[in-house]
Amino acid sequence: MMKRKLICLALSVVMLLGILPLAIFATEETTAPITQYGTETADWYTIGTVAELNHFIQMEKGSANLNCNIRLTADIDYTAEGATAPTSAPQAECSMWQGTFDGNNKTIKGAKTAILCCIQGTSTVKNLTLLDSTIAAGQYDGVLATDIWGPSTITIQNVHVKNATLTNAQIAARLGLIGTSWGKGNITLNVSDCTVEGTATFGANLTGVCAAATYLGFIRSYGAYTYAFNFSNCIAAMDFTLANNNGTGVSGFLGQKWGSEDLSGLTATFTNCVNYGDITNTSTGPVAGFSAVKDGNVVMTDCVNFGDITGADANGLVNDTTGTVTLTDCYDTAEAVAVPTGKGDYASVDISAASAQGYAAATTFADWSFGTDWMLTNSYPVPASLLDLAPKGQSENAIVYEGVQYTAEAEGIFNVRFVTTISEETFDTSAEIGYEVIVVEEGKAGKSLNRSTDTVYESLTGWVEGERVVYHAEDFDGDYLSAVAINGVTATKTVTIIVRPYVLDALGNTQNGLPVACVFTDGALVAQYAY
Repeated sequence: MMKRKLICLALSVVMLLGILPLAIFATEETTAPITQYGTETADWYTIGTVAELNHFIQMEKGSANLNCNIRLTADIDYTAEGATAPTSAPQAECSMWQGTFDGNNKTIKGAKTAILCCIQGTSTVKNLTLLDSTIAAGQYDGVLATDIWGPSTITIQNVHVKNATLTNAQIAARLGLIGTSWGKGNITLNVSDCTVEGTATFGANLTGVCAAATYLGFIRSYGAYTYAFNFSNCIAAMDFTLANNNGTGVSGFLGQKWGSEDLSGLTATFTNCVNYGDITNTSTGPVAGFSAVKDGNVVMTDCVNFGDITGADANGLVNDTTGTVTLTDCYDTAEAVAVPTGKGDYASVDISAASAQGYAAATTFADWSFGTDWMLTNSYPVPASLLDLAPKGQSENAIVYEGVQYTAEAEGIFNVRFVTTISEETFDTSAEIGYEVIVVEEGKAGKSLNRSTDTVYESLTGWVEGERVVYHAEDFDGDYLSAVAINGVTATKTVTIIVRPYVLDALGNTQNGLPVACVFTDGALVAQYAY
């Protein structure tokens, strides 16, 4: 092993350490005692404990029309010692809530039922993570809310369901982020920048399970109303297994409707969305990656299904519908897909060989806007807007990304260097500082350029607009700076460079840092994302 060195190194660059600042939000907040839930008010009510959240859920159960705005002030952990999670959801159809539920980027862990009852009116749910929810689905259960009711305009934004487990569905169960849509008036549902992942299992002897889906399980119409279900920058990653469930429809986003009701007024729009969920339906019901609704209209742009969709009536993207289907740059990973005549650009691709080679899958999607609308993670494209924009979001890691240096374009190429901080303690016990690097050049397969070093720096020097600037490790709350250089990068097209730093200690243990993707167009940094 080379002797580790502690040195200072100067490097002439155009820009040094382009830091993405963390956003700081200061919002005036009106608080009120928890006992005042249920009053007709526009005040913000704060919830910061298990008891307070339980009280809110109980108030939902006891109110036919609850109108209030909620903001979480702390993470809620139902798995903590002494905590008790409600096991019965607020009653669908009868218990209604309207307002704004601001998760304030907090997490509710270990819930055993939906947090919200029927959402109605003009309402918003945002900035919330539901972790490790375990729900024995009742009649109308969803993970976030039991149902929605028209007339309404509802926005779900930046809500993330992680590791959800849905089991023991009862008769007429509808599963999803939201269980049921009751069309008792026009409904507009806008869902953006959301992820839902987990597993859902239905037993072999159930009957009457109307529909299931990752986002909106069941849809019913009570008249000639319009329904606009709009999904953008969303990921569905819920695995479903259904057996002998009386014609149940299931999909990654929209489930099935009730009976023969007319849903010709329904339009589902998907933009930059992905389904990863493996869905198996051994009943006679429809199954699809995105929509199993048998009528209504579907518009899809830049969407892809990676899930295994299995059933007697199966389709990778949209199940057969009597409405119109418009597909633009949408892909399914099945090797053979029936293409409805005149229903858009529906490309069938086989990425099995490419996925085995990691980021080589990018070649399959050469016409996609990588680096702007799409990024690569786990070998597959995901919407770029879903990636955390705060590079220091995992500051507990041993090695933390701080910024990027890059030279001016010269003869069609440029050089780039990624800079991280590392603690003295971690460095003293390290055997190697490494960087897993993937370079994805527009229209080409990804290329691995992994690097390792035993060198750290107290400071780095660069040039910003002709001025020499020195950055010290302490400027970034680190003891040392580490860097990896990548030379000869193409400067004539869009290139995405994905870097995951790590530290290997003398015992062979690895501590991973935060992976980051930087996007360069014509040699200039245009975006950077932390995973």
